Amino acid sequence: MGAVLRLMQYLADPALSLDELAVARNVLERNLWDLLVLPLAYDQTAPKGFLLATKLATSIFGASDYALRLFPLICSLAALIAFWRVALRIFDGAGALVA
Repeated sequence: MGAVLRLMQYLADPALSLDELAVARNVLERNLWDLLVLPLAYDQTAPKGFLLATKLATSIFGASDYALRLFPLICSLAALIAFWRVALRIFDGAGALVA
């Protein structure tokens, strides 16, 4: 259910928020070196790994909202699997299912 909801939101392609737009401009307008070494413009901060993954996605798939949101989508799907595995270790039966 969680994966379906995440994919539906991703495929609906909602407009980027102001913070997403500011990070997107940094990713799209800078080369990789400047992106990782210089402070981001527009008072933004982001982890270097996130910037690297987003720059890679936009380099491969182009400058689209889908490419900009691909890494967060993959991370959220991986988090679902990780959470499920942790819930199975902590809870049993219905508790794991509810979690």
